[in-house]
Amino acid sequence: MSLIPLLFVCVAQAAEEGALLWLDKEPDPRVHPELRPLSASSVAPNQEWGPADQAAIYQLSAELTALRPLLDEFDGELQIMSRLDAVINDLPALQTPAHRELLVEALALQGLAVYRYFQDGLATDPAAAPYRVEVGGQVMVKAWVDAVALDADHIPLELVDPGAVTTFDAARATLLGAQRAAVKVNDAPEGLMLIVDGAEPVSAARPVYVAPGQHYALAVMDGVVVGRARARIEPGESLSMALPLMTSELTSLALTLAEGPEGLALSPRLADTLALAPQPLYLAATGEDGLYLYSLQGAAVALYERPAPPAKGQRLSLTVALGGGWVYDGEYFLQNVDDGAPYTQATVNHGAAFASVGARTGSRWWSASAGVDLALPFGDYTTVVSGDRTMRLRAQPYVAAGLPWVQASVGWFTPYHISFGLRGRVPVTDHLALSGGAIAARGFALARDDGAPDFQAAPAGAAWIGVEGRLRVR
Repeated sequence: MSLIPLLFVCVAQAAEEGALLWLDKEPDPRVHPELRPLSASSVAPNQEWGPADQAAIYQLSAELTALRPLLDEFDGELQIMSRLDAVINDLPALQTPAHRELLVEALALQGLAVYRYFQDGLATDPAAAPYRVEVGGQVMVKAWVDAVALDADHIPLELVDPGAVTTFDAARATLLGAQRAAVKVNDAPEGLMLIVDGAEPVSAARPVYVAPGQHYALAVMDGVVVGRARARIEPGESLSMALPLMTSELTSLALTLAEGPEGLALSPRLADTLALAPQPLYLAATGEDGLYLYSLQGAAVALYERPAPPAKGQRLSLTVALGGGWVYDGEYFLQNVDDGAPYTQATVNHGAAFASVGARTGSRWWSASAGVDLALPFGDYTTVVSGDRTMRLRAQPYVAAGLPWVQASVGWFTPYHISFGLRGRVPVTDHLALSGGAIAARGFALARDDGAPDFQAAPAGAAWIGVEGRLRVR
């Protein structure tokens, strides 16, 4: 049997499988495993200034310091040229004037090494090809051209040779007399700013004019770098930046798709970018009811798969919460006064550690829960008597009902209080939430065995806030 037909079947199958782009969360390979999972960062890569950029600046600074003494060594120019060439080529961007000044000094040193090593052979020596450039019909030291392009007013400290100063000044005069180059952004959105060669940000609505040479540009929106470019620009030409897709654009799309529309049309910018991803492409967005999947054909988005509805329209989750808060109980004074409890507000009010376990059910518009809260108050006089026992840990079995984010509760604040209160939660992720609550507790009237008047517990109360973990079981 020939393997060629089987190979074609496998290739065709892989092409048909396509990819699933997760717009608002990390990919889950268990969802439609036949589709290649894609993260949002794969189509909207992070453009922000980061550790790698700072490391490149640091490396340039370190090399500049290490290479300066080599000017006095035999053929030290060769090391200066090659080593600076490597770190300058690895420099992705300039963010501040200090970065620009550092690069200008490095280019000046490299240019001096080129000038001294090749001298009159700059235009003809094959070995000089990486270090020369032609501007206006004149062959010049490329590093010096780039230094002038970055900052024509900067006088490099490296140029101690009078002949080098004369040659550098001649190159600067030629560049300043050449036709200007420009940096611009195609279809710049409102509010977009440009940082060209580490200068102060300016509006991207108009081109930024520069001298011909190597330039570095950052596009910034609301203080965040959303695009970057590095290019050599010839006289009269422009560097036209095409902004990559921004994470905020995918976030906005995810919020729209999380509502579960039957379909929508993407902007040409979004459609063109997503067309570069593996096809056919599906989109995943997380709504309140679960995961929505959409198919993509050109700019047309169509609902492909809705979240599976919970059984009988309800959901069941187990919850565990940990936190801290406050407990008040008048009995802390009354029952501990013989042990020296002072007659102060601090005696009956104490901080406490809280824990809670429970179960919750409900739908999008209502919720009911039941569980047990545990409060462990701090302090010397935070015990109460229950029968023959002295207890510090207070348990509160409860039931609650209401909206998903706030519920009214009733419970038993042990050992002898009925409690009424409110409980709330604010989801942070699918499995974590901020939760809290407050109760006011009224003591039961308890008969005494010796015929004395009934025991009436003093009022109590508590409030707490914490972090809740949730495990959905249905």
